Amino acid sequence: MKIVGYGICGPNEKYLQETLDCFTKLCDETIILGNNLTDEDKIRLKNFIVVEDNREWGKNQHRIKEDFLKNHVSKLDPDFTLCLDMDEELLVTRETLEDCATKGQAWYVYVVNLWEKGYRSDWSFWNVRFWGWEWKDKLGEGFYKFENRPLHCGLAPKWAYHLNLHAPFILLHKGLKDKADRDRKVKRYEEYDPNQVYRASSYYEALKTDNYEEYNQEKIQKQLNTHINSMVQPLNKQLNIKAKKKEYLILREEDGFTFTIPENVLDTQLKQKYKGKGFKLI
Repeated sequence: MKIVGYGICGPNEKYLQETLDCFTKLCDETIILGNNLTDEDKIRLKNFIVVEDNREWGKNQHRIKEDFLKNHVSKLDPDFTLCLDMDEELLVTRETLEDCATKGQAWYVYVVNLWEKGYRSDWSFWNVRFWGWEWKDKLGEGFYKFENRPLHCGLAPKWAYHLNLHAPFILLHKGLKDKADRDRKVKRYEEYDPNQVYRASSYYEALKTDNYEEYNQEKIQKQLNTHINSMVQPLNKQLNIKAKKKEYLILREEDGFTFTIPENVLDTQLKQKYKGKGFKLI
């Protein structure tokens, strides 16, 4: 199995090395898209494949990411991709990622927003960071499409967010840890989303505060292990709307494992992955 890592790197990323170490540990190859890199940034990235796209980030995120996947990441011929922001660290082993790859095509992980000397549980959330390329030909151009918005369009293509697979992995997001970094975020969002269209106003207001909770990794991990099933089920109800339109179908295996799948790849997926295995549509 070939796992390719990718991410977008802006200028002067404070936690870049931790992210690069994560890619090195988990991926066979890693490609970075640079957006307005400094000369020092390019030196720090010298051991990785780097391409550049200097379009204005706050206006063109989704287009930059779509072109990056289609024109560059795809040429590395990945089986699966690990996508990280340049201030993130995924706490998982390569072996565990490979195991996930045998069970589904896109995986949510739990993003823990570190904040000052602790973290914010109210602003920690699930997001896709590991996804596969099996359906590239079946989905055509739609395979590369991100949410059509200039901000907060995700790190994975839109289709990946419809697959209801959650893994109890902690992803440490360090970019909001320091007040100075949060203040820069506030200024950026005030410029590019002054009417708070692309994210809830409560998120923007939270960036202005210094409040945090004690970070206890073991405790958070236990909570994920205990509650992951209850976290998955409510999402099924949201996806039922799409399932009725026959865009996506929800299936449950005999062991209770529930997942969603685009209807137009249903036959191919079941023939290849679930020969003789019991399941039912729900």
